[in-house]
Amino acid sequence: MLLQIHYVPDYIVWQSIAILSVSYFHLAVDKGSEAIEGISLDMSKVKEICMHPSIFTKMHRLRFFKFYNSISGENRCKVHHVRSMESLFNEQRYFHWDGYPLKTLPSKISPEHLVSLEMPNSNIEQLWNDVQLEELPSSIGNLSRLVTLDLRKCLRLKKVSSSLCNLKSLESLYLSGCLKLEKLPEEIGNLGSLKNMVANEIAISQVPSSISCLNRVELLSFAGCKGRPPQMGLKLPILFQSQILENLSLINCNIIELPESLGQLPSLKYLNLEENNFEKIPSNIKQVSKLSLLILDNWKRFLSLPELPCGSSVYARHCTSLETLSNLSTLFKPLCQKFDFCNCFKLNRNEVREIVEEALKKIQVLATWWKEQDLEDDHHPPRGSIWYPGSEIPEWFSFQSMGSSVTLELPPGWFYNNFVGFALCAIFPEFRGDTRNLLVDSEFKLKTKDGDWHVATYLLFVWNEDFGVNSSLESDHVLLGYDFSMDLDGLGGSDKACIQFYIGNYLDKRTEGFDVKKCGAHLIYAQDPSKRLRSKVEDDQVL
Repeated sequence: MLLQIHYVPDYIVWQSIAILSVSYFHLAVDKGSEAIEGISLDMSKVKEICMHPSIFTKMHRLRFFKFYNSISGENRCKVHHVRSMESLFNEQRYFHWDGYPLKTLPSKISPEHLVSLEMPNSNIEQLWNDVQLEELPSSIGNLSRLVTLDLRKCLRLKKVSSSLCNLKSLESLYLSGCLKLEKLPEEIGNLGSLKNMVANEIAISQVPSSISCLNRVELLSFAGCKGRPPQMGLKLPILFQSQILENLSLINCNIIELPESLGQLPSLKYLNLEENNFEKIPSNIKQVSKLSLLILDNWKRFLSLPELPCGSSVYARHCTSLETLSNLSTLFKPLCQKFDFCNCFKLNRNEVREIVEEALKKIQVLATWWKEQDLEDDHHPPRGSIWYPGSEIPEWFSFQSMGSSVTLELPPGWFYNNFVGFALCAIFPEFRGDTRNLLVDSEFKLKTKDGDWHVATYLLFVWNEDFGVNSSLESDHVLLGYDFSMDLDGLGGSDKACIQFYIGNYLDKRTEGFDVKKCGAHLIYAQDPSKRLRSKVEDDQVL
C-alpha cells in the first residue's frame, strides 16, 4: 500500500487509513499502519507537524518514504519532536526528506536495502553517529545497492569518507551547495557505475586526478568551485579520458589553463566554460566531433577563437578582448545553430565582414541541401542565427527598411521556383536593461489573392536561453538569421509581404524603449538542379 497524503482545512487525510489533526501527527495506534509500504507527503501544503516517537514502529513494511516541497524555495522544516527513527529504515529502499531536521541518521539501522538517499536542504552533519561530526562516515560504504546520493545544500558537511568510493551501484552523486566540503576522496574514480556528478559551489581546491577513471560518467559539473583562495582557481586533472562524457560544466571556476585532454572526449556535446580566466582553448578542441554547444561568456583575456568542430554553436558574449576567429567552417551546418558575439567590440572588422559573407554563402548552400532531402526522413528544418556588434544591414538583403518592419513586393512565381524560406536581418540599439529571457519574434503578413492578410509568427532569437547571463547591449548590434520551417503553403499567389520584428518575453509583452532600428529580408531559393552538379563538390565541402 502506498499512502498518499491529501489535505483539507486543518486536517490531514490519510487515504484508506484515518483522518488526523495537523496539530498532532500520530499513526502508531492505527491498525492499518502495518500494511503501509510507502508514504508521500508534500510539505509545502501543511502548516506544522508534531511527530510521536513511536510513529513508525508498526510500519514494518515501509519501503518508500518521501517528504518533499513542491514549491521551490520553501525549505523551512515543519516537522517537530523528531527523535528515534531506527524503525523507519528497516526495509527502506527509497528515502527522500527535503529539510531533514536532525543532525544525524540513526546508527542502529540496516541500510543495505537503500537504493536512493536524498536529503536536500537538510540539517545533516553526519549520516551515522559512529564517526566524528560533520563527516560522511565510513559506514556509507555498506550501501551496496545505493543508486542515488543527494546531499545538496548540507551546509555543515565538511568531509566525505573514502568509503563512499566503494558504492559500486552509485549512478548519481549530488553535492552542490555543501559550502564547507573542502575535499573529495582521491579514490572517487573507483565509482565504476557513476553517470552523473554535480558538485557546484563546494569548497574544493582541486578535482581528484582519479576522476579521469570514471568511464561511465555522462555529466560532470563543478560550477562555482573557485579554489581556496578563490584567486588561485580550481585545479583540474591533466587527463580526461571518459569515452561517453556528454556534458561538462566548469562555470566560474577561475581556471587559468585547460588541459589538452579536453580534445580527447569523443562524446562531449555541451561544454560550459563561462566566466573563467583562460587566454586560449586547446587547439585540439576541433577533434571533439560531437560538440554542439560551447559557452565562453565573460572571458576577459580571451584573444582568439580556434577552429571548432563542424556543427558547434558558440556563445562568446562579453569576451571583451576577443579579436580573431581562426576558422569559419563551423558556420551554419544542417542543424539549429547560434553564434553569439554580443559586446565583443575588439573583433577585427575584416573578420566580421568575413563572418557575414561566409554565413550568407552557407545559408544558400543549406537551402539547396534542404530542398533535396526526403521529408519523411528524420531531418529537422535548418535554422540559425548570428549576433555581433554593428549597425549596417548587409547589401545582400534585397529588401531593407528603417524601423522595425519591411515590406516586400513579391515577384510573380516567387513561391514556386525552388523557394525555401526567408533570411532576416535586424539592427538593435544600445540597451542597458536586462535582456534575460527576452526574445525576438518576426511576424509575417502575406496578402492573398482575395485581399486578405495571412499572419504567421516565427521565433527568430532568444536571449540567454537556458543560461543566466545578462547580455545588455553596449552599442548597436546586428542579428542575422534564417528558418526553413516556415509553413507558407497555399500562399504562393501572394504579391506582397510585410515582416514586423518584435522584442518581448514569453508572456508576449513588448519591451519599452527597445525597438529595432533597421531591418531587412531576402528570399532564399535552392540552386537550380542543372547548375547543381557543377558545384556539388564545393557544397559537399561546405556541409
